[in-house]
Amino acid sequence: MYKRLNKLMATRYGFPCVSIILPTQRSFPDKTQALLRAKDSLKIVAEKLAHIPHAEHVIRRLHQVMDSYDFTVIQDALIFLAHESEAIGFATFGACDETVSVGSEFALNELYALLQEEVSYWVLILGKEDARLCRATNDMWTEIITPEFDEQGNPLQGFPLNFLRPEDKNVQSVGRGYLDARYRDHHERTFFEFIDRELYKLVEKESLPVVLCADAKAGEMMQHASKHRFVQHVVYDGISQRILEIVPHVWPRIKKAYQEHHEQFVSELEKAKNTNHVAAGLQRVWEVMLEGRVKRLFVERGARVIGRIDPANQRHLQVFDREEVGVTDNLIDLLIAATVRHNGEITVVPRGMLQQFDGVAALLRY
Repeated sequence: MYKRLNKLMATRYGFPCVSIILPTQRSFPDKTQALLRAKDSLKIVAEKLAHIPHAEHVIRRLHQVMDSYDFTVIQDALIFLAHESEAIGFATFGACDETVSVGSEFALNELYALLQEEVSYWVLILGKEDARLCRATNDMWTEIITPEFDEQGNPLQGFPLNFLRPEDKNVQSVGRGYLDARYRDHHERTFFEFIDRELYKLVEKESLPVVLCADAKAGEMMQHASKHRFVQHVVYDGISQRILEIVPHVWPRIKKAYQEHHEQFVSELEKAKNTNHVAAGLQRVWEVMLEGRVKRLFVERGARVIGRIDPANQRHLQVFDREEVGVTDNLIDLLIAATVRHNGEITVVPRGMLQQFDGVAALLRY
């Protein structure tokens, strides 16, 4: 999601930017409602843009994306984003509120809140008989299966890697090359180093945290032999070989660790609140953001402040009582977009957490 969002933000051309964010259900028949809700949201967008010149290009792009989208691919949320030059649709993770917005920026508050809930990582599983690897996002895991042969017919090594018994010594594991049976019985370290080399090939291509799932002994040996730093070792007896039965042992711990990681940013803000390294309030944060001083922006999820940038003074924000398509925006989304383009980081927190900072705060670089 992060790459998709950054790419679209980099090519955006201002108003109108359309955001459609729909909560969805993974189970059938609930997920069959996604198409109907997406089409209803498109009607709302069309009504909002009915009197906007040249907006038909954006509507047409949204129609094309929805017509080609595979609505059987459902996770927790369905997102459609469009501006004059491009439109995309994709499913993502995390609970969300239904959002249909049209403005100079996308609905970045809700999008970054969802982005925070999306956690991608590798899971190395050391079972009783083999070593397996999964590419995971939240509780959705995909096992890595290396083809037995390349296009030229040469055998390939890769996951899953089987532990061979002594009686299997000198027997070729099809598509995996020759594995010395003593790796497991007498030279475990050598075998774990072999696992680590295969792991490195994939982590080098996609640098994500690696979680180790193994019993206490195998986990300790793997950590000792590996050049990787495992973000967590989940002690698991390896009895079950089904991925769906392993996920509940791992994902809750990863989710908790990730939440604690974000809470550290809030703690940092709290500690610095009485120093000159913190800016509070929408107007003040906007001013320091324009100076390139914002290191990390904090906003409350779902916060909306209707207004616009003062045409006579770019450093001043004007706040209005009601929304007017093509004139006003959610100033929170404008602030997030400007912070990202100034290489700042975004943290979205629950409603009410920034009350002492007038709803918006920033940690400053200097």
